[in-house]
Order: sequence, then C-alpha cells, then structure tokens
Amino acid sequence: MHIYHLKNIFKNISVNRKIYLVLVIELCLCYSLIYLGINETLSHGKRVELISNDRDANIHTVSYREKEKKSSSIMSQLPHSTSLSSEDLKKFLTNYGPLVAHSPILNSEELKKLETNPDIEDFYYAEVSHMDYFTNSGDIRSISVVISNKNFFEHYLKTNDATSSCCYMEPGLISELGSSYTYFSVNGEKFDCRQIPENLPPIVLSYDYRLDINPKSAVFFLKDDANENLSSELEILRVCIKYKTSEKNLDFETQEKLLEELNGFAGGEFLFSELYIAEDFDKGSDDLNAFVRVFGWAGNVAFIIVIVGINGIFILIIQKRYKQICISYINGLTKKLAFMQIFLEVLFIVAVPSIISMLLVLFIQQRVSTVYYAIETHLLTVIIFIVLPFVSAFIVTLMSSAWLRNLDVVKWLKRIE
Repeated sequence: MHIYHLKNIFKNISVNRKIYLVLVIELCLCYSLIYLGINETLSHGKRVELISNDRDANIHTVSYREKEKKSSSIMSQLPHSTSLSSEDLKKFLTNYGPLVAHSPILNSEELKKLETNPDIEDFYYAEVSHMDYFTNSGDIRSISVVISNKNFFEHYLKTNDATSSCCYMEPGLISELGSSYTYFSVNGEKFDCRQIPENLPPIVLSYDYRLDINPKSAVFFLKDDANENLSSELEILRVCIKYKTSEKNLDFETQEKLLEELNGFAGGEFLFSELYIAEDFDKGSDDLNAFVRVFGWAGNVAFIIVIVGINGIFILIIQKRYKQICISYINGLTKKLAFMQIFLEVLFIVAVPSIISMLLVLFIQQRVSTVYYAIETHLLTVIIFIVLPFVSAFIVTLMSSAWLRNLDVVKWLKRIE
C-alpha cells in the first residue's frame, strides 16, 4: 500500500482520537476478561483431569497429617518477625503445612505389610526431599529429590528398567545442569544420570498444586536395599503413598483395616486423600471459578456489544468521508484499496487493546490464582489473541463499507458530466 494511504489512515485516526480512545479502553477491558476467562477454564480443566487420573485407574492416595497442637493454634507458631527468613518459613511449612507436614518414614517391615496386603494390587511409595544445585549458567536453584519404589517408576515415570546405581531426570533438567553432565552426586555418592520421558504430568499428592511432584524439576532414585541409606542422608519432607486396588471404591471395613496398619506413627494420622482431594479442590476452586468465569462471560457479552457499537460508529465516520472517498475513487482509488484503508484503520483500533490486554493478563493471572491451581496461558488463548482482532476488524469493515459498491455509479455519473 502506498505511503500516502498509510498517512491518510493515521490522519483519520488522529481526527477521531477521542472516540477511538474510548473504544480502546472498552476493548482492553473486554479482551482482558475474555483471555483471562479462557485461561482459567482451560487451567481448571487441566487440573481436574490430573486429579481424576489416579481415581480412574483405581489408584488411591494416602497422606499424613500431624495432629493439631493443643496449646496454641497452628498460625501462632509462625515466628513474629517483619522479615521472615527462608529458614523459618521452611520450618513452618515443614511442620504445619496444609497437608503433608513432615511425614514419618515407614520402615521396611511397615512397607512389606502394605505391599503384601491382599486388597492392594500395586503399591507406590516415595519419599520427597529438596536439594539446591548449580545450573550450567551458575545460578542456584532448588530441585526435588524423590526416592521411590519400582512400581512408582513404572507407573508415573514410564520406566521399567530402573536401577539403584542411577538417578533419573527429564532431558531438559540434565541439559540445565550441564551439557556434559553424566552423574549426580549426593553426599559424595555418585549416581549415573538417565533420562525419563519428557513432559510427564505432575504427580498429585494434594488438592494444592504446589505440593505436586513435578518431574521437570525433580531427580528420582530407586528405593531398594542397595541404597537404603540414601534417605537417611537427606531430610525427608514428605511421603507419597499410593496403591492400586481392583475396586474403585473401597468399603469401610477395608479402609479401616488399612488405616489401622498405617496409623500410630509420629503422633499423627493417615488419611485417604481420594476422599478429600477432589472435595477440597471442588470446594476451593469453585469460588475462583465463579469469580473469574462470571467476568469471563461478561467480557464475551460486552465484547459483542462493543463490536456492534464500533460498527455503528464506523458507519457514521465513513459516511462523513463519503465525498472524500468518492473524489479519491474518481481520481484512481480502487474499491479494494478503499476497503483495505478502512480495514487497517479498524484493525489498529481493535488490535492495540488486544496486545495491551494480553500483557495485562500475563501480569495479573498469577495474582488471581489460588493454591488449587495456577492460571496459565494456553495455546488456544494465543491463537484467539492473534485471530480475534483480524476477524473483528473484517466483520466491522464489511458491514460499515457495504456502500462501496455504489462507487461505480459515482464514476458513471462523472463520465456523463
């Protein structure tokens, strides 16, 4: 398109800048609500699917909770300090976390009891710790250290040849540690590095997504007699107990029998997580769903209203330029070029607020997330972000420039003169 026509477009925008500014502000609000609503819906669905995976596979999750302190409330144990140190915070979360406060480590006899229980088909067990490490660029980051049995490896990590002399990580984490990284050292003991499949889903331990085991930031060791002392060298912060049964719903007597085998350790109690993970998740996430989705639907409705309003405004604006466009058409302006001028002008009005809104959503969506799930940006939102302004601009241009077909009559009348 000739530079003259581009200058003409920006001149028209400048002339109507006050009206366009109002439209841009309205569209920023609408786009923000739409993108946030889509991200929330997809993030919620992703978490629901993840939580239901174990349930659909007849895998039950058991978690440990410490008994409440009688002398004072749990929150009163948080150190009274304006600048809480990371060590104090770690101690508090370890001892009074919402779900898995410092789980007891089961000894080999207790593990064998559960593994040989006739109601259990497959027993999954893991101990979780944390460790700081240096990346290839020299930064210090934290990594989860997971010591688990073979069933855990086979089901969650898709690895059936795990050995106690190796550690297992996703390829991305190995490359982050260093391109030539071939072993992982724990207290002087070296383990050969092996890869697990990429993009494995998080392993759910709770309704709180922050307590999941994320394979992208975890190193896994096989728990067996050969490295039994590995867990004794680390501070185990959590214990993951999962088991598969032939029946999806366990009867009360079976549950009670399993709990009797587990309970009595470290002054706390084991709970069947599948009975409250979904319930607590639904209860807590519904508030967020209601809050975000109402505004999401409101954004969709408001967007339609604004687009209709833009169409009406452009019909009036283009009618004011009728004489100018007719003169330009007589002097060589084509209908296609006239349509493109109007289209680019509308596109600018609808695309700029779309970009601003996406930046706003990226900034605020983590701040409206809760412990139940993080609102993330999804591919569908990006596609809509790209396509929606073009589709909207085309529809508005098509409706507001329908009269362009009359330009041939104008040229014909000019010839008669």
